[in-house]
Amino acid sequence: MKEIYIGEDLQIQNDDLVSITIGSEKTVIFAGDNCPANMKISTDGFKAGSYSIVIMKHGTFVSTELLKVKSPFIKENKNNQLREMINSIDSLITARMTNNEDAIQQMTINGKSFVYETLESLMIARSKFVKDLTNSLQADEIKKGKSPITTIKARFRNAGN
Repeated sequence: MKEIYIGEDLQIQNDDLVSITIGSEKTVIFAGDNCPANMKISTDGFKAGSYSIVIMKHGTFVSTELLKVKSPFIKENKNNQLREMINSIDSLITARMTNNEDAIQQMTINGKSFVYETLESLMIARSKFVKDLTNSLQADEIKKGKSPITTIKARFRNAGN
């Protein structure tokens, strides 16, 4: 998935004279016919959200790619940041476990650089982020007035009398 902030130029890898449509089921935010190769699109008028980039040539489907457009003014939710960090570590762990030679040698997550860390250190970092996410979710539930303790009530009757 390609991610871009509103206001940045979106560079699309495409052939010459193709039709490019960017949109979702309900909204089309860009449509162009006979586009030049490797087109650059201004995202000034885009709205934040998830979209598809669909490329067609002479009415024939060529490719599609997911695009996430973000507003530079909206602060990202802490829980979503933690989920993204966990997903990044998961992809790195998967690459290491499959002995992928093209795997990332260095990755920066939340200001911490992982330069070919051992699998054990990646698992420790992952468990720390999972614990932080769990604590954050519990804190959100407490703010909403939901207690982490579930009360169970039971009534026992004497069957002998």
